[in-house]
Amino acid sequence: MKNNSLAMIALIALVAAPASLIGYIDPATCPVQNSGFTTCQQAADQHILLFWGFAAFGILTFVGSFVARKLAAQKRPR
Repeated sequence: MKNNSLAMIALIALVAAPASLIGYIDPATCPVQNSGFTTCQQAADQHILLFWGFAAFGILTFVGSFVARKLAAQKRPR
């Protein structure tokens, strides 16, 4: 069994994508904040951006892993 580090990293990123939505705050139902570090809309935007970032990284890493395996298989003598 071969160790495919890129695929493992991709899997972690793809699991982290939906996990990043666990703390999602819907700005429409958020209570009014008078003062604070961030607004509800900013927090929601950050969660969505994090989701898409993890998802894109995971997909690109899986594709890179697949391409690297195919190239290595072509270079091996038969």
